[in-house]
Amino acid sequence: MSSNIGYLLKRYGIISSLRKIILLIGVFSSKFLLIPFIEWLFNKFGNYGNGGGGEGGGDEESSKPFQVGNDFELCIVLILFYIFHRNLFGIPFTFKLYSIRTLLLLMESHYFLLSQMRAFDRFGLKCQHSGVDDLSPQQHKKNLIMIEKELVLLEKMKSKYDTPKSKDYIGYLTIRNYLETLKKSYSLHLYPSPQYFIYPIVYPVNQFIGCQMALIETLVKQQINCKSDAMDFIERIEYSDQFIEGLLSDLKVRETQGIIPPKWIIEISINQIEKKVLCKYENSSQDYFLNKKLNSDLQILLNNKKSSIKSQNDIDSIINQLNEVVDKYLIPSFEKLKEYLTQLKQHSKDGDGLWRAPNGDELYDFLLNYHTTTTLTAKEIHEIGLKQVDKIKKEIINLFKDDYPSIKTDFSSTIRLLSKEKPFQFSQGDIGRKEIIEHYESIIKDCTETKLPQYFERIPLANCSVERVPLFKEAESAPAYYTPPPIDRSKGGIFNVNLRNTNAHTKAMSKDLCYHEATPGHHFQMALAQEFTNIDAFRRVIVFSSYAEGWALYAEKLADELGWYENRFERLGYLVAEMWRSARLVIDTGIHCSQYKWSREKSIQYMKDNTYLEESDITSEIDRYIVIPGQAVSYKIGQLKILELRDLAKSKLGDKFQLKKFHSAILNNGSLPLDILEISVNNWINEQL
Repeated sequence: MSSNIGYLLKRYGIISSLRKIILLIGVFSSKFLLIPFIEWLFNKFGNYGNGGGGEGGGDEESSKPFQVGNDFELCIVLILFYIFHRNLFGIPFTFKLYSIRTLLLLMESHYFLLSQMRAFDRFGLKCQHSGVDDLSPQQHKKNLIMIEKELVLLEKMKSKYDTPKSKDYIGYLTIRNYLETLKKSYSLHLYPSPQYFIYPIVYPVNQFIGCQMALIETLVKQQINCKSDAMDFIERIEYSDQFIEGLLSDLKVRETQGIIPPKWIIEISINQIEKKVLCKYENSSQDYFLNKKLNSDLQILLNNKKSSIKSQNDIDSIINQLNEVVDKYLIPSFEKLKEYLTQLKQHSKDGDGLWRAPNGDELYDFLLNYHTTTTLTAKEIHEIGLKQVDKIKKEIINLFKDDYPSIKTDFSSTIRLLSKEKPFQFSQGDIGRKEIIEHYESIIKDCTETKLPQYFERIPLANCSVERVPLFKEAESAPAYYTPPPIDRSKGGIFNVNLRNTNAHTKAMSKDLCYHEATPGHHFQMALAQEFTNIDAFRRVIVFSSYAEGWALYAEKLADELGWYENRFERLGYLVAEMWRSARLVIDTGIHCSQYKWSREKSIQYMKDNTYLEESDITSEIDRYIVIPGQAVSYKIGQLKILELRDLAKSKLGDKFQLKKFHSAILNNGSLPLDILEISVNNWINEQL
């Protein structure tokens, strides 16, 4: 029975199905539960049925038990129907209810994301852990219709919430901004990534946030806490053929539109599929990544006396089921995807940027607007980047020119040499990897315990651990990235460190990276947002790239201003990271804007000339800019806006300005588009005057 309900919820959308079920329950309960309860109350505590007509016992009519009349009964039914219908389908009674409903509607068919967030687990609802995203054009059309309906509803709510007098003004503006932008994104066939909801995908198959690896990464991260979780894991693999069919349908539509990745992106993606998914029989099936993952989780359960896994035979039986579905569904579907990609490669045009597409400039202009939440043009962003690179380069040269005069003539080689001086290096191999993780852990601990309380009014409750990037992602991943805690807080936040090459991490650069990814950067902001109960759910969960990345980059600069970098080599780590993020403005626009048409090779060389990064990391960075156009520019643009708002607050508040309170003004409203952040900060400034 439960499996049938789970199927229906997945088939028709978890929230869409649940709200229809709840509505039916509401009508049913009013008719068959609430009405009898009212009658019982009247008979129990009222004067009915107890001879309430005086000493003579009253008349016959008054001794009858009370029954609710048809008009009253109908009234109750209609009232309950109205309550359920309004909150589930119409304009809810509160904006917080609307925010929750909209957020869940947007996410209801994103099963990989729901698994990662574990949003429904606390309610005993786990069907999302066996589902896969529907990537077909038909589902995208349904999503667009839903977005358009919500925008119509928001327009009806405008008179109540679209006013500075409303406490939900910022929340209203934020959701409207997001839905309007999402509608435009869908109209351009730029749909959210299955796993990274905030990123619209240009190329659904790619080596970074590609749909083909979203399924694999979701399976690798899926929590197995009981036998039924293992069954959900296996069932999800059964649906892999449906997932790939939807992906293929979307790819074919894009092919007709001329939106085809560069050949080398397709080749890397094929290589990923071969090495990760299609390699089961190259060695023993016991070494296959899914077998190892599930077997490891089940062995842990076997050691738990309360678990339903009682013996090795139970584990062997489950692993046999896993092998069957992998052979029947997963491998054949990925073989089919590989065949299509091999054919698609023949139709890929030369060049690397988005300008290759028939409407490339339109797509790129939109993506810049989406990721920066500004109206800055590609040319304006390019020019900002050039100025920032020149400014930071001069600061680095002035810092080291006396002791290292070569920095004036051979900038990149000198800063690379400085960052690799022996005192700043970690050991090689696994010993070095262990040192790196422990070093990052110590920085986070020191920052959280001794530094943050002085400059922030509130610190997140969730911990931030340091973990190695999964081996299958190392070759293509960035040097580091952050994963926020799931909503149920079954885990903390994770600072993911790429340890493919220990030389990529140095003690001189480590503080800056920690401050960006962990505290007071991403972990601080995202984990804290989840804990705010005074703002709507939408702003607690959704992330705007320019806000989140801008805050993380602001955290790096704040550390410099507060003297957290203890010597000029640690300051070098901060400055070269600033240079790297500024160079992104130049490179991203250079690659994708038809005015520049930079090649991959030219972009790599520009990064080599202006940063300390290892060549493998540079290549990975440039490839990421090509695959996710516009996202990389959001860092610096967001930081500059936060600094601009801080200067504004200082100038208007004078002696009343307090850094702690400014940070709260930035953080306490959750994630916001930059123009709405400016409105929010101006409101805060006016409150302080």
